[in-house]
Amino acid sequence: MLTDIQDMRIRLLTLVFFLPAAIFPQEQPVSVDPNTPAKSAFQMQLEKDDVLIVRKEQEILIGRSGAGRDERNRIVLKAVESDENGATMEGTFLTYFRMPAGRGAFQKDRDYHSRFRILKNGQYDVPDRYIMPNLRSLPSFPARPLTPGEVWEEPGMETIDLPGLKIKIPLQVRYKYVGPETVKDYYGKERRAHKIVFVYELNHKVVPGNGPVSIIQGRSTDEMWFSEEDGIPVYDVQTIIYRFTMKDRTERESAYRIKSWYEKIRRITPDEKKTMTADIKQEVEDAKNLTVRETDQGVVLDLNNILFDVDSDQLRPEALETLEAVKKILEKYPNREIRIQGHTDNTGGKKYNIDLSTRRAKSVLNRLVEQGLNGDRMSYKGFGETKPVAPNDTEEGRAQNRRVEILIVTE
Repeated sequence: MLTDIQDMRIRLLTLVFFLPAAIFPQEQPVSVDPNTPAKSAFQMQLEKDDVLIVRKEQEILIGRSGAGRDERNRIVLKAVESDENGATMEGTFLTYFRMPAGRGAFQKDRDYHSRFRILKNGQYDVPDRYIMPNLRSLPSFPARPLTPGEVWEEPGMETIDLPGLKIKIPLQVRYKYVGPETVKDYYGKERRAHKIVFVYELNHKVVPGNGPVSIIQGRSTDEMWFSEEDGIPVYDVQTIIYRFTMKDRTERESAYRIKSWYEKIRRITPDEKKTMTADIKQEVEDAKNLTVRETDQGVVLDLNNILFDVDSDQLRPEALETLEAVKKILEKYPNREIRIQGHTDNTGGKKYNIDLSTRRAKSVLNRLVEQGLNGDRMSYKGFGETKPVAPNDTEEGRAQNRRVEILIVTE
């Protein structure tokens, strides 16, 4: 009987090695009769003040033994400039993880800032100083309208960030336009979109002397549904397998299955954020141990430290009433990401404070899930004493710093 990890490995291998042959039975692009009526012309459509949100879920298998790990990314990019050729996007790639795969809540990992151009044909122009996006210029489109069954090729790039080394791998990506289909968006709503499939291979020799890796090989398959009306993808699922040959001649493998949902919104105005903050303050004015404030990233609900006993991550009974009030607020913003962040004062060791604040943030998240909130849009992280909101040289200041924040993300 197969384990879940073994079953996933078989599914990944099947998709990566057999799907391309079924999609691209010919090596050469098919010719299209010029008299055939054009069906669809695809372009990325991003205008100034648009916000592109990408939510990614990744199942990862590492090594032949199949050790599992889940990752989740939330990418928020704002169009700060636009012209007839494309848009300049600026924003943050937020990363989360959990180990082992399929168990527990996601923990906040690293954030990456980036600023780059997305052209209307899908090509990216990313300055060298930025790590993200690591997969660039996918999808890219020809200038001509496309009919179902048509095949084309465009360049792309994948960057792999290793300790002390960033590797750029040029790609030649093969695409096929399948045709219009129905697909569900992030919120489960059925959307009419155009299915496009594409594949690429990796076979890259690393420059001698740069790090422990000698050769990077791999193959990727991707099924994407693109909205011609919105000018962005709706959903895609990528399956990719890597093989790293090390300079000591050992080999390491990893496999990824990545699901991505895309959404384009207009950025919230300062006045809208102030109104949102005022509305929440009015709702919680009678709630104990709870204050509300506005930040650059959104609206924060501060939970007072008395919700926990000293040196404990167990919620006290009176905390449940406070979290019930929090739950009612969060239910009114079902499409917003929620970040739960633990903080301490500067008493105690730094490592201990990070651990305690992490456990407290996780306790709050678990309780909100028990109350019926969707855990998929929530994450937790402990910051220890690193982000004080008041000086730590008085008891009053230290008390303010001992808190759990619940951030409703608006940016």
